[in-house]
Amino acid sequence: MKILSRLALLLASLALSFAVGELFLRALDPPVDVAVFVPGEQRIFESKRGSLPGVSGPARFTINAWGIRGPDFGADDEYRVLAVGGSTTECAVLDDDETWTSLLQAGLSERFPDRRFWVGSVGRSGHSTRDHRLQVEALLARYPRIDAILLLAGGNDFLNRLRAGWLYTPLSTKSSAYRAGLLHHAFAIHPSFEQPELRIVRRGKQLRNRLNSREQRTEQYANLVVLGRTWRKRAPRIDALPDLEAPLAEYRSNLAAIRASASRHGVRLIAMTQPALWHAELSEELQALLWLGGEREFPKGKRYLSVAALAEGMRRYNEALLAFCEAHAVECVDLAAQLAKDASVFYDDVHFNESGARQVSRILVDYMATTPPLSRAEATLRRPRAGEYAIRSAKSPHDAAARIAVSPEPHNRVQRLRSARRPLRSSR
Repeated sequence: MKILSRLALLLASLALSFAVGELFLRALDPPVDVAVFVPGEQRIFESKRGSLPGVSGPARFTINAWGIRGPDFGADDEYRVLAVGGSTTECAVLDDDETWTSLLQAGLSERFPDRRFWVGSVGRSGHSTRDHRLQVEALLARYPRIDAILLLAGGNDFLNRLRAGWLYTPLSTKSSAYRAGLLHHAFAIHPSFEQPELRIVRRGKQLRNRLNSREQRTEQYANLVVLGRTWRKRAPRIDALPDLEAPLAEYRSNLAAIRASASRHGVRLIAMTQPALWHAELSEELQALLWLGGEREFPKGKRYLSVAALAEGMRRYNEALLAFCEAHAVECVDLAAQLAKDASVFYDDVHFNESGARQVSRILVDYMATTPPLSRAEATLRRPRAGEYAIRSAKSPHDAAARIAVSPEPHNRVQRLRSARRPLRSSR
């Protein structure tokens, strides 16, 4: 009997300790019931030498208590910017301090030393506007004040269409089961998930990830890139794009949903076109860096689109974004027209290396510093309400970027301004 009594006392003590620990962690952690990443997640990525041009050293990948890659919210933050996108926003193999989002925060702070900025990222590999439309609405409803959304989209929408092949169907026709599964793809934590995770369990997973991070994820990613390049090199090429009419219509519908969510929450929306290494005259040396563009689900892509076809497909998605922004008075920065298509920007098809991230951040700092509400003086250009300003590319990808300002008037009158002659470097 004494043994049973002691065992019962021990179990009761453990249960009480567990409950107290859970309550303590719930009081300590923010009330997060929606997150794109697991709060507190931490990994370390190490790039194989020479496999990712322009990327060096180990990269810390740290998620804060809100499930965001970036610093925690500060009580004295004057202007908060949340970046939404896929892997080109995530910048997984770049260190926390080398991502374009981190550099944007540093650049804005340097430009305006008397103001305090916060920039965080919920960009995650594989996410498209199907995910973003869910994320923007859910996150803005729960986060402390967000002043601006930076949306870098289009790349995964295009590549996912290629992977789907003849099985592609628009989101509007998907079943309720698919839509439920999409929530699990878009979020690590969501109220609709049947079993909310205990804080103690979450902390245990974070500890496990930290212990395993150096060996687990970094080798997987490096091997994936190298293997993908081998598959692409050996696979046959196709020059014909699949039908993009329905996917582009869905893309515009998703953009409209994102715009509506931002407007509903009173948050500024700045969209960006997706830059890519692809263009018809890409050198053989740079083609060796490519590994995306498979016709079917990766890794067994069977056939891969030619570089010219990939460039044309990406151009159509970027043009769709620019046209949407012009039609709906949404700010849009045409990154694709301002970045060179070479290894000074990319380590593969679309992902930024350290130099590329610096260039992206400089473009965004210059843009945000000269548009309301951050601009201090009246600019040379007429600037509409909330900085409704777009940068559109000229017809040739190597020509200068032509600047246009979108009028806030009902008829959306467009004022075309002289383009700034800034040729892009050719990779030939």
